[in-house]
Amino acid sequence: MRHLFPSLFTSASLSVALLVAACESGTSTAPGTADSVTSTPETDTATQADSTATPGACVSAGSQCEQGALLKDVKLQNCAGEAVSLSDFVCDHKATLIYFGAGWCQPCRDKQPKLKAWYDANRAAGLHVVTILKEQNAPNDPATPLFCEEWARTYGLDFPVLIDPADKLTSDCLGTGGLLPVTAVVDPAWKVVYKDVGGDASDAEATFQELLAQ
Repeated sequence: MRHLFPSLFTSASLSVALLVAACESGTSTAPGTADSVTSTPETDTATQADSTATPGACVSAGSQCEQGALLKDVKLQNCAGEAVSLSDFVCDHKATLIYFGAGWCQPCRDKQPKLKAWYDANRAAGLHVVTILKEQNAPNDPATPLFCEEWARTYGLDFPVLIDPADKLTSDCLGTGGLLPVTAVVDPAWKVVYKDVGGDASDAEATFQELLAQ
């Protein structure tokens, strides 16, 4: 399988890959280490939508990417270079796990098999997974449709892989810490019920299982 992805891993720019638990993004404004945060969905905020909304009844998106807030909807690209709305992948699912990464980020690559395993084991119960790639082999090297296609093929992913080359959402989810990867679990009402910045998101499963059980 390695011969299918030479453009990602043989470039000299791969030297910037960080073999640590978190990767620093080239767009960060204040590089540092962000703490992983896990909590149960909030229910007492009047301005937020009901987190128990049923699949197929997706409400309007919000404008943020913070835990407890409503995730904003944006136009990204799929591996064919077509414009797609994030709402196409959040609505109609009990839980959506959104994973932000980049080709130069070693932990981001290492996590793809785990994402695939989660998806394969829970898709029938209502879990959806989306990987969003911002950059290719180095910071400030925007992801392309070809890169997207090779990424999906290399890891055998049958869930959506999207690219965010114009940085419409990734930096919002990174926050000022500027660390990749970022993992978010979103409920059908767009609420971000889990967010992990720069960590391995190993506890994300407990959150999406709670949503699947509803």
